Amino acid sequence: MKHYPIEDWADFERGRVSEKTNVAMKNHLATGCKECLKARSMWHTAIELARQEGRYAPPADIVRAAKSSFRLARPEKSSHWLAAMADVVFDSFRQPLAEGVRSSRELARQMLYKYGSTTVHIRVEHEAGGDRYSLVGQILDTKYPEQPVKNVAVRLRTTGEESSKMRTNDFGEFHFEVEALDQVGIEIGRQFRVFVPIAGAKGISASPPKAGNEN
Repeated sequence: MKHYPIEDWADFERGRVSEKTNVAMKNHLATGCKECLKARSMWHTAIELARQEGRYAPPADIVRAAKSSFRLARPEKSSHWLAAMADVVFDSFRQPLAEGVRSSRELARQMLYKYGSTTVHIRVEHEAGGDRYSLVGQILDTKYPEQPVKNVAVRLRTTGEESSKMRTNDFGEFHFEVEALDQVGIEIGRQFRVFVPIAGAKGISASPPKAGNEN
């Protein structure tokens, strides 16, 4: 009794054999050939599963959330300054004040940075009674504004190798506290950096910066 090769049964199930061969193979199955019946059954099951798999797709909102969450994620590498730098699109200290209130400028400074579709909002505020400053930031993706950019690594850098790291929370927010510095750098997701002016203080504190919820 002639047996058909297993690859022929794959073509048979996918409808890729000639009409004459198709009839011949069906007639062969009708003889009760166990070997060919088993091969045909295996390919029938495999091809049906493949067809059904193509019908499944995750909801669009889940896909957007996943892309937004991991868009900025990068494996940790050796410490270095990233070449890419975000643009400053808003700085509250550069905005003109109304006449008569120049001497009452608030200590809080609002900054907005943009890199591609990603924006970083940062508020710098002096803590009363000391030389410490609070940096509160939030990362947003303008392509998917309804999806928080959460669990992204954010690294605060001062001089040398001093740094503090944390990850954004469920709202895409992060928070650092630093001593009085001229400026600090913040790396976002190993993709780009921003320079944040802190104060007009001269020199750099010997104490490394601290960050809440470090990870």
